[in-house]
Amino acid sequence: MIEAREAAGVREVEAVRVRVLMVMVGIFVAFWPVLGWWWRRVGDDSDEPLGVLALICAIGFVWRERRRVSVTRWALGVGMVLMVEIRMVSGEVPMLVRGMGFVAVLVVGLRLWVLPGLVMLLSLALPWVATLQFVAGYPLRVVVAMGAEKVLRLMGVLVTREGTDLWYEGVAVGVDAPCSGIRMLWFLLFAAAFLAARFGLRWGRTVLLMLVAGGLALVANGVRATVLFFPEAGLAEWPHWTHEGTGVVLFLPCLGLLMGLAGRWERRSQSGGVGRQVGRGWMVAFGVVCVGVAMTWGGQGKAPVAPVEGLQVVWPESFRGMPLEPMPLSVREEHFAAGFPGALGRFRCGEGEVIFRRVDRATRMLHSAEDCFKAAGFEMKRQWGQAEAGDGLWQVWKAKRGEERELLVCEQIRSAGGDLFTDVSAWYWRALRHPEEGPWTAVTWVRFGQD
Repeated sequence: MIEAREAAGVREVEAVRVRVLMVMVGIFVAFWPVLGWWWRRVGDDSDEPLGVLALICAIGFVWRERRRVSVTRWALGVGMVLMVEIRMVSGEVPMLVRGMGFVAVLVVGLRLWVLPGLVMLLSLALPWVATLQFVAGYPLRVVVAMGAEKVLRLMGVLVTREGTDLWYEGVAVGVDAPCSGIRMLWFLLFAAAFLAARFGLRWGRTVLLMLVAGGLALVANGVRATVLFFPEAGLAEWPHWTHEGTGVVLFLPCLGLLMGLAGRWERRSQSGGVGRQVGRGWMVAFGVVCVGVAMTWGGQGKAPVAPVEGLQVVWPESFRGMPLEPMPLSVREEHFAAGFPGALGRFRCGEGEVIFRRVDRATRMLHSAEDCFKAAGFEMKRQWGQAEAGDGLWQVWKAKRGEERELLVCEQIRSAGGDLFTDVSAWYWRALRHPEEGPWTAVTWVRFGQD
C-alpha cells in the first residue's frame, strides 16, 4: 500500500512537471519575436549582455524551487487572457515593453509569483542597460552632480555646477555617461533580487530590498563622483585604475548591507506542494491560444516606426572647409534608415567620413555613435570632450577593431538654433521639453587616428 502511494505520488509529480514544461514551451512559442529580439540584443555589443547572468540565476532558482512551480486552471485562464491582451495592445510599443509582457505571462502561467526574487531576476534578464543609459542616464548624472557640488562645498572646495559639469577655477569636470551609475544600479538590483530568491523573501521585503539597492546605488555613485573630482580637477594625482577601483570599493559595502538585510529577513518556512493537476482540455486550450498569438505576429521583427512627415532636408556641400561627396549607405545603415524617424546621409570628407542624422522630435532611435560602433565589433575608448575651432564641443572616442587602423569618432548634436549637445540622453530630455527647438542634426565625424 505504501509503495503504491509513493508510486502514485511520483507519477503526479512527473505529470505536473510535464505540464509545466508544456506551458513554458507554449509561452515561448507565443512570444517568439521577443525571444528573437532578446537573442539579437545579447549578441549585440551596443548593449551589455548582463541579462544573461540574471537569466542563468533565475533558471537555477526555478530548479531549486521546482516543487513550488505548478500549473493550475486559474493560472492558465489568467495567462491566456493576459497573453491575448498583451498581443492586442503591443502593435505600437517597443520590444522592451513586449518583453515585460512576456515575463508577466510566464510569471502568471507558471505561478512564479510565489517566488518574488525569481520574478525580479526574470525582469532583470531583459536588456535594460542601454535603454536606462539613454533615458535615465542624463537625469541621474544631474542628480549626482548636484550631490557632489553640495558635498564639495561643505568640504571647502568652491565649485559651481552647470548641468552635469562641475567648474573649479576655470576647469570643468564633467559627470559623463559612465558616471551615471546605471551599471552599479543594475548590479545592486541584481544582488537584491538574487538575495531575495536565495533567502525566500516575501513580496513586501523583496520590494523593500530592491528600493534599498536603488538608494545605495545613487548614494555610492555620488560618493564616487565626489572622490574622483579631485584627480580630475588636478587637486590630486591618482593612477588611472582608481576610476574603476573606486566603484568596486564602494560596491562592496553596499553588497554587504544588502546581504545583512536579506539574511535578517530570511523566510524560515516555505510551503511546498505541486498543486492540483490540470486536465487535458485546459492544456489543449492554452496551446491553441499560444499558437494563435504566435501566428498573429507575422513577420514583425520590431514595432513599426511612424515616418517623419514634412521634414525637408538639404545636406551641406562642405564640412570644415572640405567638400562632401555622397556615399551609398552600408547594409547596416540601410536597415537602420528603413525604420529611422528622420533622414540619414553619408558623405566622404577627405580621408574620413561624415554621417548626418536629422529628426524633428525626441526619439529613442537617435542613439549614440558609440552604440553603433560597438554593434559593429569596435572597442570604444571614450576621450574627454574636445573643442574644434568653429564647431564647438564634440564627444570623442577612439575606435579599434582587430588589426584595423584606429579610428577617431567625433559626435555632436545641433539644434536648429545652434545649441550643442554631446550626449544623446541630455538631448533627448531637452527635445522632449522643447520640441520647438527642432529639427536637430546629429553629426558623426569619423577619421583615422594618429599612428
